[in-house]
Amino acid sequence: MCEAQGLCQCLERTTDLLAEIYGERARPTTVVLVDEVPDGGWGVAGNVLTAAMLNGEA
Repeated sequence: MCEAQGLCQCLERTTDLLAEIYGERARPTTVVLVDEVPDGGWGVAGNVLTAAMLNGEA
């Protein structure tokens, strides 16, 4: 069981998408790996991005 609702939804929808594309035979062997990056731990075009920036709060 997932603790974070958003993570659960991401895993379920990704699995559903792959099953839709490759058929239900792919569902039992589909593995979804989520590599979480700490807030501010990534950027675009040389600029560090945070969740606040992406949500228009900064």
